[in-house]
Amino acid sequence: MMQKLLFLFILAFFLSSCSTQLQRGVTDTSYVSTAQPKIKISATKLPLTAHSHRSLHFYGLGQVSGLPIDAWITLYGTGAGPLVCVAHGDVPQGWMWDANLDQSFSIDRRWEELGGIAFYAQTYLTIAGKNPFVLEDNVNDRFLVRSYQARFNNYTSKILIVYMEKLPDGISSLHSLPLGFANMPMAFATRAKEAISVERLDQQVHPIQGNSLPMRLRFFDEHFLGTASPVSHWIFE
Repeated sequence: MMQKLLFLFILAFFLSSCSTQLQRGVTDTSYVSTAQPKIKISATKLPLTAHSHRSLHFYGLGQVSGLPIDAWITLYGTGAGPLVCVAHGDVPQGWMWDANLDQSFSIDRRWEELGGIAFYAQTYLTIAGKNPFVLEDNVNDRFLVRSYQARFNNYTSKILIVYMEKLPDGISSLHSLPLGFANMPMAFATRAKEAISVERLDQQVHPIQGNSLPMRLRFFDEHFLGTASPVSHWIFE
């Protein structure tokens, strides 16, 4: 009898620990995740606009019904920017996130440390009309983006942090900048890093709240968050 009670106690403690580790959401104005790593992310100066937890379906990964991604998306700022978006995506069991995604024609690709965690960073331009982070009034505007991405939990979790500003007039490509804009990419990368706060969680938190997210999520797909592959692909490649 005592052995059975001890077993039930250990099982309950284990299940409680697992549920605690998987808490995710918004507390105050920060996105938090108590899974590994325990992390807290926020914008340093922009107001929290919305946070949503939903299932997205990525259709470009060979799945007829689309690969379901369990996603938490938090948005800071409004209108024409600047904006910060934090996206945390989990792939289903048996899948893993692929290597960090390089956006087309991106520049300044390098690893950067945020809150003691290494993120793969790059700067690129959005495609007019296909930017999921802006409201309908700004869909035709192009934005300058600095993104940071990292994979966790044996590559089953991925965090993408995006900082955006409206593209200055006169710039159509980051590879052929007009006279007087040579230092613009470096200055932009500095502003992006200063606009984001990443910290390790050092105490228990209880994520709360979720409301309607003013984003065009039909464009939030593998082209932004990245691609995934079955675990068997990783094992036998």
